[in-house]
Amino acid sequence: MADIPGAVHDENAPLIPAQDPPPQGSQAPVEYVPDAGDALQIVSVLSHAQDREELDIQLTHVLKEMLRPVTTSHYRLMQFGPETRVLLSVELRRGSVKPLLARPWDPDALPKLSARADLLRCYTEQSLVQIPGATGRRPRAILPVFADSEITGIIELMLDRPLTLNQERLAMLVLTLYRNQLMMIDYAQRDTLTGLLNRKTFESNFTKLVTSISGHSQFNNRVPFLGRRRPPNELQRNWIVLVDIDHFKRINDTLGHGFGDEVLLLVARILRSSFRIHDQLYRFGGEEFVIVLDRTETDNARAVCERLREKVEKFDFPQLSTVSISVGYSEIQPADTPAQAFSRADVALYYAKEHGRNQVRRYEDLVEQGLVQLRPASVELELF
Repeated sequence: MADIPGAVHDENAPLIPAQDPPPQGSQAPVEYVPDAGDALQIVSVLSHAQDREELDIQLTHVLKEMLRPVTTSHYRLMQFGPETRVLLSVELRRGSVKPLLARPWDPDALPKLSARADLLRCYTEQSLVQIPGATGRRPRAILPVFADSEITGIIELMLDRPLTLNQERLAMLVLTLYRNQLMMIDYAQRDTLTGLLNRKTFESNFTKLVTSISGHSQFNNRVPFLGRRRPPNELQRNWIVLVDIDHFKRINDTLGHGFGDEVLLLVARILRSSFRIHDQLYRFGGEEFVIVLDRTETDNARAVCERLREKVEKFDFPQLSTVSISVGYSEIQPADTPAQAFSRADVALYYAKEHGRNQVRRYEDLVEQGLVQLRPASVELELF
């Protein structure tokens, strides 16, 4: 890798340049040994990633260039109650520079980790597992992917030959670099109190979502989805939901800011239990939260918001008889900017708070009923 100078790449191509194939008649090296330049390039590639998806993609590229597997597959582990499920999030095949990425998915359709004995062994032992090739099958290596101190993913390499000890060490070193960068990304993108995504990540994530809705995603190679129970339909939409804790200033003034923080933590916990893992949950600061709700029908979006309101109202908060929230939400349009979508949901939230609190209001309903004026698309809020 160090012999090839850096170049400007297509945005879909790996940041790490591929080596030239060996001349015809020659044999590919049995083991790739990086030099100092290669090591620096590996660090640069992984540290360049600014979000989880990009980091996962670059990890598969690095492992492909170092270990020359036939296929590199990155699985994310998803916890649903007592069950751990497996999402094939990135797959990169030999000879390809474009990775395959996971499609939108239904959690109930994801395979269980317990159904994959090889992946389960890696998860249980928390160490690299080599599986010898049986008749007609290639050898494989299964590697644990850590985020902080817990396993959040698994890498599966399909190989021409088993990894050597040096290759094992090199792979685990790269995964350590990956973990460090992932922790830095999480630190930069998450609210320090609640652990939810923070306000400054909203705009970039929202722009990616709108690009995807418009059909112009930069990554159009997708892993064939495994067994979706119910395919998306034309009635499904993406939604932006604003949540505000009612009379939060009174809670802080009466019981103190320490207790106010405890209420925020408990509300954040209720939020996590109320939405799917691929819905995006943000704390915007103070007592305001934002949810970007993944594709669902209008009636279900309303039902989800109502269930959240009821959960908070019925929750037993220490030293408080009740805590309530007001909710405003709106459909995300393909041409929306973050500020445009936010402003519509904010109008609905303001209406809810001005008309009794502890209620859910949809912007489009309010406009249809003549209760608020249609907000021009040109009107922008300064979010940041």
